[in-house]
Amino acid sequence: METGYQVKYINENRGRGLFATRNYKEGEIILKETPLIAMQQVENRTAARTCGWCFSFLGTLEEQLIGHMTLIQGGNPNVQSMKSTTSCGFGCGELYCSEQCRTSAWERHHNMLCVGQIDLASHALVRFKQHAIENHELFLLAAQAIAVMMYHWRTNGHDIGAAVKVFTHFTYKPWWEVVKSEAWPKQVLVEMVSDSLLLLKEGLLKVLPEEEAPVLQPLLNLDFYSNLLGLLERNDNGIEIGAPLQRHYESLLDDPNRQQKQEWPILESVANEIIKLQDADPECEDSQDQMDHDDHDDHDGHDGHDDHDPHEKRLVFPPFEGLGIFPMSAMSNHSCDPNTLVKFGQNFVAEMVALRNIMEGEELHHSYIENEDVLEERQAQLLEYDFVCDCPKCQAGL
Repeated sequence: METGYQVKYINENRGRGLFATRNYKEGEIILKETPLIAMQQVENRTAARTCGWCFSFLGTLEEQLIGHMTLIQGGNPNVQSMKSTTSCGFGCGELYCSEQCRTSAWERHHNMLCVGQIDLASHALVRFKQHAIENHELFLLAAQAIAVMMYHWRTNGHDIGAAVKVFTHFTYKPWWEVVKSEAWPKQVLVEMVSDSLLLLKEGLLKVLPEEEAPVLQPLLNLDFYSNLLGLLERNDNGIEIGAPLQRHYESLLDDPNRQQKQEWPILESVANEIIKLQDADPECEDSQDQMDHDDHDDHDGHDGHDDHDPHEKRLVFPPFEGLGIFPMSAMSNHSCDPNTLVKFGQNFVAEMVALRNIMEGEELHHSYIENEDVLEERQAQLLEYDFVCDCPKCQAGL
């Protein structure tokens, strides 16, 4: 199948890059891809109830609204009763939007990582997940990566080298050489990785068929595991999928006749309660400030709503937030003045979109950081990636 892009080697310092093989107009989709592996961030799971495979929001708008009402009241929404929702057959609590999604997740990784088939809370796999939640959720993504390697081994001629190669074309170093944090010195990271690996190894070897254990063993040593974590740390892509309820809420805010809509009174009431909780939580300020800034840019300082409207410019219903590995998007190098943007619609399908007209042969860039920050802040953030940006914007000192 012919594509409008290709990966090319640039030089020793920059490695490979992604290049356009035809012209693109501003706003045109350059590529679409699903993740090799992906997960929802742990802290986001309560606020955004989504499919465990494709990350689509579960239930109807009415059911999602009832779920938020229940959370406000301190309850636990009964997501399993939502329409078109199916759960893991072993009762681990994982939910899906369809039988097809449940089957896809089970075949690729959930068959190895599901704790619903485990009776004891002391089981190593349960303790591995608890350790990951308490220390670093990237361990959960690494476990999924190993499960996916085993899936490729089972389905592609029992060639473990080919199964691992799916991941190893990315750049990687040991995790403790990639993470740059004064709060986590190298020895702390080494111990954290070692503890995680010990629990994962013990847990997987208990749930896998005995004949598969020799295949799994090479994937469960400290060198491989630490490099896998470094690969994920360096190459993972943030995933944000807007809540359908937020889109509906914003569409009603734009509707001058919203007071006549049957659903508006209850939607307004729930939104008011969520806004009160947000205003009482200082951690919400940064995200709201960013959305206010974005809205100001979009509307040139005037959004068309009534001045007394308490809901304007508010992110009320949280989006899905996760991370994943997108092989082709990961081939795109950084620029503080990018010509592409990777965005998401209603599920985990990533779309790389042209931010301006792009000519055939031009390298495709996207930004790894907040490219609106000042030069010094951008360069400091990019130290995590072990390079100094020399894009036109940085060379001009902007």
